Amino acid sequence: MTTLSQKNIIAVAVSIWDEEWKKQGSKDEGTCCGGKGIKLDGNIYANFVNCEIDGPPRQGNVSAYQSVGPALKFIKENGYPKAEYYDGWMD
Repeated sequence: MTTLSQKNIIAVAVSIWDEEWKKQGSKDEGTCCGGKGIKLDGNIYANFVNCEIDGPPRQGNVSAYQSVGPALKFIKENGYPKAEYYDGWMD
């Protein structure tokens, strides 16, 4: 059985998230937030959060949150069970 490397998991997750966002109509709803994405270790409460996976090209936090599900599920199923979505900060 072949396992994906972290780099490959991230690339696939970005693609899944982008495709889901497009499937939902490429909306840009919500507040413009910087730094939103997926944190692999789930530590979204640190003073400075550096997400390993940035969301597709949108600013709206509502659209990002509504489309992240399939990518987050994929990541959790591929070795990162603590991964969490981070909503970023108001920009």
